[in-house]
Formats: sequence, C-alpha cells, structure tokens
Amino acid sequence: MLQFNRSKLIVLIVAGVLCLASGVSYAANKTYKFNPNASGTSGKGITKWGLDVKWPRSKSKLQTDISNAGGSGNFSFVRIAWYPQYALNADGSLKAGAKADMDVQKDRASVLSGKKWFLSPKLGGIDWSYYKGSDNLVRADRWANAMAKSREYLGGKGKFAYVGPTNEPDNGNKFTANKFVKIVDKMTDWGGVTIVGPCAFNAATSNNWWNTIKNKVSIGTTHAIGGTTKGAYKSFADKVGSKGPWNSEIHSLAEAIIGGHKGYTAGVYWGAINKARGDFIKYSRNKRIQYGEFGSFGASAIYKGNNAKELYLFIGSNSGSHKLTYKASFNVSYDGSAKKKKHIVNVSGKTERVIKITW
Repeated sequence: MLQFNRSKLIVLIVAGVLCLASGVSYAANKTYKFNPNASGTSGKGITKWGLDVKWPRSKSKLQTDISNAGGSGNFSFVRIAWYPQYALNADGSLKAGAKADMDVQKDRASVLSGKKWFLSPKLGGIDWSYYKGSDNLVRADRWANAMAKSREYLGGKGKFAYVGPTNEPDNGNKFTANKFVKIVDKMTDWGGVTIVGPCAFNAATSNNWWNTIKNKVSIGTTHAIGGTTKGAYKSFADKVGSKGPWNSEIHSLAEAIIGGHKGYTAGVYWGAINKARGDFIKYSRNKRIQYGEFGSFGASAIYKGNNAKELYLFIGSNSGSHKLTYKASFNVSYDGSAKKKKHIVNVSGKTERVIKITW
C-alpha cells in the first residue's frame, strides 16, 4: 500500500495551482552566480563590426545606429549591395536601374565616410532570364562579371576591403558549393580585396560547404537564420578556426552573444542597432565575467564596463519563455534598483536586453 507524506502533497498541490494561475511555463529556469569584482576573461566578444546599408534605412536612422554603438570609431567597414535583380545591357554595361539603386547605397554609406566597403549581392528577385545557366543554377561568368562591373561603378577596388560572392545562397536553390568555387575562379581581378563566404542563410549549409570552398576564401562567414540550430552555429566556428569566423548578418542579440563566446571575430547587424545591440558593440571588447546558455537559442553574458564599478549584462533569446536569476556575490544595483544580490529576469519570445550593474 502506497504511503503519502501529507505536508509534501499539500506543497505540490499549491505549487501546481500557482503555476496554472500564472499561465507561464518556462522552457528554461536558470540561475547564474557572479562576482562583480572578478578579473574576467579576455577575447570573449566580437571586436570587429560593420554597418549594414543593404536594408532600407534612412541616413538619419543610420546615424542613430552609429550613435547607439558608440560612434563611427567602433565600425571597421560598411556592407553595401550590388543588384543581380538587373541583367547587364547587351553591350555589357550596367542598367540604369542598377545604377540608381547603387547610388542609394553609396549615399547611405556616406554616413561612415572613410571606411572601406564589403560588397554583397542583394537578395531576392534575381533576373533569372539573364543569370540562369544550363544547369539551372547561376551562370558563374555572368555573375562574376556583373559583380565586377558593379564594383567599378561604386568606385573601384580601392573602395573595398571585402567581397562576398554570394549572400544566402541556400535561400532559393540557385547555388551550390561547387558553383561558389566556379564564381570565385571567374573573379580574376580582385587583387587586394578579401574574399569571404559563403554567407549562407542557415549555418548548416556553411558547415556542409566549408570543405569545398575553404581554399577559395580568406574568411569563413555565415548567417544563423533559416532554422539554424545553436549547435550548427557553434560548429561552424570550430570548422573555420583561424579563418574567421564572421557572422555577416546578425539577426538577434543571441547570435552576437553566442558568437562572441565561440570566437566569431566580426559581425554585421541586420536591422536597427538598438541600445542593447549598440552596448554589445561597445562593451563586448572588454573582459567577460559571466556566460550561460538557455533554451534552444538563448544566451546571457556579463562584461566589464569602462569604469571600475560598472558591468553590463546582456540577454538574448530567439524564442520561448525563460526565467533567469542572477546572484551577485555582494549587493549591487541592477539598472538603478535598490542594492541587492538577486535579480530575476523573465524572458518571453525574441528578447534583446541590456542591464547596467553598478555598486
């Protein structure tokens, strides 16, 4: 016959009722302890950043992005587009529409004058009547030729530090790893410009392509969307090793935090650079004193600020509801709160947060 401890049973029932009443089921319930005076670990952040002007954004808003990141000095390059949405003219020249769109790109890029550029194809709506090859993939010769013509229109090789022959080549099935190699083989006039790739949509593709393309690029790059798992994103860093890695289109703060932990050396945010993203650019160069992962694609990190009694806690999550508890070894203030050791952060859905810790 089963024996029940009545007091324990009552506790379990009450806990269940409270959980149902709150309506919250946490995918992760994590506690992170930290010593605010810890010496910390160097090299656990992303130190090189680019500004993206490929997505529609006014110059005034780009200036806000730059300000949130601590100023132009915190950016090393600008990612700028060329347009395979237009075929070349019969005489091999660029169409007026391509020139007009690149004029907009140049104007946006002027917010970071003096910075070199990273050339990348605009995604979506490729003129398939012109670029389609007999193998039902992109024609390497036409792609490479249009890219070179665009480079010259934008100002010539001297304007560029980097070029990505593809951008999300796995988002539309018009490229393969072998096709990437053929495109690079056609890029015979890019001396002095660093070739990066494959800038895949899903990090799993970047992993799968790497052995085929690694001798054709100087830097390994990926994105982490399109169903990318945390494992695939981290695995790419291990595969690339000293050739990067870069995340050339960061779509969430979680990607930045995990990327810094795994040794991603450069990043470019896609979308507005809000306060949390901007502060990560500013402070992830400093020593890190805490790191932890949660959920399917979430992470937390605490970096030293620029003052002795100042830390910055970054929390990024792509999905799910999570309860995160932070416990300092002595009383501190979290975003101006009364001094205390413990602070609880409830995370729901896509989250990008920064909390300033002082004492």
